[in-house]
Amino acid sequence: MFGKGLFCSGGSSLAEVEKVIEKIAQGDLTSSMDQAGSKNILRSIANMQENLAKIVSGVMSNTKNLAFSSAELESLSAGMRNIAESMAHHTADVDASTKEMEENLQTIAIVASRLVINMNGVSGKASESSGNLSIVSTSTEEMSATINEIAQNSEQARIVADKAAQSVMRASDRVNSLGSAASEINNVISVITEISDQTKLLALNATIEAARAGEAGKGFAVVANEVKDLATQTSKATEDIRLKVNAIQSATESTIKEISTIHEVINEVNNVVATIAAAVEEQSVTTKDIAESLAKVTDGIKEMTSAVVTTSEAVTEVNRLIADSAQLAHLVAESMSEVSAESTNIKTDSTKVYASGMEVASLAKDIDRMLRVFTVPQKYMADNKTAERKFIAFSSEFSVGIAEIDEQHKKIMDYINQVHAAVKKDQPVNEIKKILGDLAKFTVNHFANEERYFDRFNYPETKKHKAIHEKLLGRVSGIITQINEGKEVNFIDVLTFLKDWLQTHILIEDKQYGPFLNQHGIR
Repeated sequence: MFGKGLFCSGGSSLAEVEKVIEKIAQGDLTSSMDQAGSKNILRSIANMQENLAKIVSGVMSNTKNLAFSSAELESLSAGMRNIAESMAHHTADVDASTKEMEENLQTIAIVASRLVINMNGVSGKASESSGNLSIVSTSTEEMSATINEIAQNSEQARIVADKAAQSVMRASDRVNSLGSAASEINNVISVITEISDQTKLLALNATIEAARAGEAGKGFAVVANEVKDLATQTSKATEDIRLKVNAIQSATESTIKEISTIHEVINEVNNVVATIAAAVEEQSVTTKDIAESLAKVTDGIKEMTSAVVTTSEAVTEVNRLIADSAQLAHLVAESMSEVSAESTNIKTDSTKVYASGMEVASLAKDIDRMLRVFTVPQKYMADNKTAERKFIAFSSEFSVGIAEIDEQHKKIMDYINQVHAAVKKDQPVNEIKKILGDLAKFTVNHFANEERYFDRFNYPETKKHKAIHEKLLGRVSGIITQINEGKEVNFIDVLTFLKDWLQTHILIEDKQYGPFLNQHGIR
């Protein structure tokens, strides 16, 4: 009575409570009760019912996910077994090919050693030929220099001959002028001789006339005699001059003949010099061509010698690389044996995983059968449907008590689930990089929003929290940089990092500032 009265005083009877508890015991978590009376007990029962409904709905959802995952695990383990068998088969082929390659490399190494010896011999002969050609080239250059000097001297001789010919021509012209002047002097002498004869005749006539005049003509006769004597002297002098002029004319004619002969000789010398110069020029061109050809041949032999030396060095290097390759081939063969053993282990392990997957699937079915006794309100089932097949889902345990921050955390989880799905579906790495880039951009804004609250209300752990933010963003940026540089990225480590971000940073570090900001009115 006391117990019944206790419950009845508030409006709910013990019978109702017993009825609700009985339904809960039978798995029906949908019943509700009036909490107006005995508030503490009824509220506790109602809370227990609600929490149990959440737990059961979560277990149901996770059981379904477990069934899906175990099916995938069975499929993957079967695929791993097939891959292991194929790998073992290919490993055996590679092992055989590697051993054959090792034998071939040893044969090539022997041939390469012989080739090095031959190349060294060719290099020695080429060096000797290069030395001989250098001597010939030097001699040719000296000969070319001598020919050039001869050509220069011939040209100088031709110039001197031309000048001599011109001088002879000028001398000939002057001698001719002298001959002409002598002829003119002869003409003058003829006039003087004629005048002298006339003077003598006149003097004779004057003497005769003076004799006729007697004493009166004596003075005139003396003058006439003197005039006659002068005329006679003039005639003799004129004759001497004529003889000298004739001698000059004779010498001039001889000189002109000699000058003509000299001019002809100079012309012949000039022609010979010109012929020599032309021949020397032609020989100089030919010698230059020979020198250039020898230079090209010398350069070619030097290049050939250099190429032979380089080839010899390359063959030596190839020989060394072949030896290294043979050693590597041996190591590869050993590694293939190890891989073959590991592939057998993988095959065995995949069989074990397949068996474990079947056990997990069986356990999931057993759990599902046990949970079927429970009837859960649809609102919890609807919430859990959205969480199915996700890497991680937002739940009340992730809430920091601030709606704005919770929504941002949900968005971050959505990006992380996208990364997980992309990795799981083996999507191109650029697709994963794009999602990580979007995550980084969103997270920068999210962290900035949190830090504004920290600075505004002087959150005690601000400095530590900002350092954590910087480290998280640095890790994401590092992953993106690895992808951009074409480096291999271990996405298992990436997913582990992202999950740790959620489970460590949000569940522990972020939830610490929730109550602090709530006290300042941020909800």
